[in-house]
Amino acid sequence: MLKGMSDGNLGRAGIVVLALCAALPALADTQFSIRKTTRNEVPPGMGRCDIRLQVDNEVEVSVRRNTVSIRTIAGRDARDDGSECSASLPGRNLEGFNFQAIDGGNEIRLVAEPSPRNDFTAVVHIRNSGGAGRYHFRLSWVIGGGGGPTVERRGGLLRRSEEIQTVQVNLGNDVLRAEVDGDSVRCTIGHSSAGIRIRSEQVDMAVWLKRLLGALEAEAAQSEATRQALEKIMIGGDR
Repeated sequence: MLKGMSDGNLGRAGIVVLALCAALPALADTQFSIRKTTRNEVPPGMGRCDIRLQVDNEVEVSVRRNTVSIRTIAGRDARDDGSECSASLPGRNLEGFNFQAIDGGNEIRLVAEPSPRNDFTAVVHIRNSGGAGRYHFRLSWVIGGGGGPTVERRGGLLRRSEEIQTVQVNLGNDVLRAEVDGDSVRCTIGHSSAGIRIRSEQVDMAVWLKRLLGALEAEAAQSEATRQALEKIMIGGDR
């Protein structure tokens, strides 16, 4: 077949092949499946993925379902350092999606939330300017498409603390989140449309409580324990 083709035809065929290759998505330099967590510390009704990586310089991390794909931008390829999920990241619109940088500070940031446009993939950029290091970020979401308040407590591998760390309430297209930071409480309200987060704003406690009051009253009838946890974080009682 090749003998019957002119040099011009071969040249045009080569250009087409190169164009097709350029159109293909970049392959991941590192890819692995996330193991299922064995610790019972994820709040009921919530899904959570803790991604822990050793990063040399700069990478882009994509989390889709139960798979992590890492594209190396600079430096050596990153490697897994104990990543785990309580459940696979759903392939559908999420409610209550939240990203938290645990280790890495300003060098780790969310660049794309899961959405229909990216096949429900969370994309995180990590840049390590100080040499190889360990990075840890957390993705969390509501299982089952919504619900009442969820409470997350502090605690590690060997000890579960009664100290409240965060309280999150999902109200339709809004997500109210209060997080204890030392002696203060950081309150945010996230707004979404069709399961896609549009923006998130930090508000003072009075605004947060006003928005929450109706949900708290309804939830109290169903869950006395959750009501008490919410009251503790709001009035500054024992945590």
